[in-house]
Amino acid sequence: MSHIFSPVIGIFTLVTIFTMQDCSALEADAGICSSFTLTQMPGEMLAGTDIHPLPSTSQKPIDEGNYYSDIGGAEVWLTISKSSGLHYQVEITYIESGIPAEHYRSLDLCKSKNTLQSKEILIKATTDGILLISDLNKTPFLPEGIWLYLIPKPVSKRLI
Repeated sequence: MSHIFSPVIGIFTLVTIFTMQDCSALEADAGICSSFTLTQMPGEMLAGTDIHPLPSTSQKPIDEGNYYSDIGGAEVWLTISKSSGLHYQVEITYIESGIPAEHYRSLDLCKSKNTLQSKEILIKATTDGILLISDLNKTPFLPEGIWLYLIPKPVSKRLI
């Protein structure tokens, strides 16, 4: 009988070792990294003032840096920077003429391949930029129920 069970144990061990190589999955299992959840993920994105079907996501990792979107005269700036290990922080600034800028900062986002996520936000890489969706309780200035498309862009002098 032990001979029959040993291949099963070997497969289990192999799968466990493979899974453990992804630190972000390990951290999520340990409760260190939270996952973003929505009852239903939208299939469209806001790019500028237009709604489009979602583009294909990219397998390339998300780059640190600044991303930008102009949504009907308002500007959304997003800065991604590494904090430690596989953890990143994101700062989002919303600028609309005539009102004070709004800011949101999320620490300890976990990176897994082409995704950054926390309980409040989810970011995915595309071939030309990133897609962002958030929990509106934390970022009420972002569009509701739709992905926001942002492109890489150097920081504007308005933000300095």
